Amino acid sequence: MTILFIDDPADETVLRVNCPVCKAPQDVRIAPGTSVGEVCPGCSALFSVRLFPSGMAVVD
Repeated sequence: MTILFIDDPADETVLRVNCPVCKAPQDVRIAPGTSVGEVCPGCSALFSVRLFPSGMAVVD
Protein backbone atom coordinates (compact mmCIF):
# COMPACT_ATOMS: atom_id res chain seq x y z
CA MET A 1 0.00 0.00 0.00
CA THR A 2 1.22 3.49 -0.87
CA ILE A 3 -0.14 6.69 0.63
CA LEU A 4 0.25 10.03 -1.15
CA PHE A 5 -0.76 13.53 -0.07
CA ILE A 6 -1.99 15.97 -2.73
CA ASP A 7 -2.16 19.71 -2.00
CA ASP A 8 -5.49 21.15 -3.13
CA PRO A 9 -6.83 18.31 -5.36
CA ALA A 10 -8.73 19.64 -8.39
CA ASP A 11 -12.11 18.42 -9.67
CA GLU A 12 -10.12 15.91 -11.68
CA THR A 13 -6.54 15.09 -10.77
CA VAL A 14 -3.94 13.08 -12.68
CA LEU A 15 -1.74 11.08 -10.33
CA ARG A 16 1.44 9.31 -11.38
CA VAL A 17 1.43 6.11 -9.33
CA ASN A 18 3.58 3.00 -9.39
CA CYS A 19 2.12 -0.47 -9.80
CA PRO A 20 2.23 -2.19 -6.38
CA VAL A 21 3.60 -5.38 -8.01
CA CYS A 22 6.15 -4.41 -10.69
CA LYS A 23 6.60 -0.69 -9.79
CA ALA A 24 5.88 0.47 -13.37
CA PRO A 25 4.68 4.12 -13.41
CA GLN A 26 1.16 4.82 -14.61
CA ASP A 27 -0.98 7.99 -14.88
CA VAL A 28 -4.39 7.68 -13.22
CA ARG A 29 -7.16 10.26 -13.71
CA ILE A 30 -9.32 10.52 -10.59
CA ALA A 31 -11.68 12.94 -8.83
CA PRO A 32 -11.57 13.61 -5.08
CA GLY A 33 -13.90 11.34 -3.11
CA THR A 34 -13.75 8.51 -5.65
CA SER A 35 -11.98 5.22 -6.23
CA VAL A 36 -10.86 3.69 -9.53
CA GLY A 37 -9.61 0.26 -10.48
CA GLU A 38 -6.61 0.03 -12.77
CA VAL A 39 -4.80 -2.71 -14.68
CA CYS A 40 -1.02 -2.43 -14.94
CA PRO A 41 0.07 -2.45 -18.60
CA GLY A 42 3.38 -4.08 -17.61
CA CYS A 43 2.35 -7.06 -15.48
CA SER A 44 -1.51 -7.06 -15.73
CA ALA A 45 -1.92 -6.71 -11.96
CA LEU A 46 -5.19 -5.21 -10.73
CA PHE A 47 -4.96 -2.40 -8.18
CA SER A 48 -7.11 0.42 -6.89
CA VAL A 49 -6.50 4.12 -6.31
CA ARG A 50 -8.63 6.07 -3.83
CA LEU A 51 -8.47 9.86 -3.55
CA PHE A 52 -10.12 11.26 -0.44
CA PRO A 53 -11.52 14.82 -0.42
CA SER A 54 -8.76 15.79 2.05
CA GLY A 55 -6.12 15.09 -0.62
CA MET A 56 -4.88 11.76 0.72
CA ALA A 57 -4.52 9.09 -1.98
CA VAL A 58 -4.15 5.36 -1.30
CA VAL A 59 -2.81 2.88 -3.87
CA ASP A 60 -3.31 -0.82 -3.11
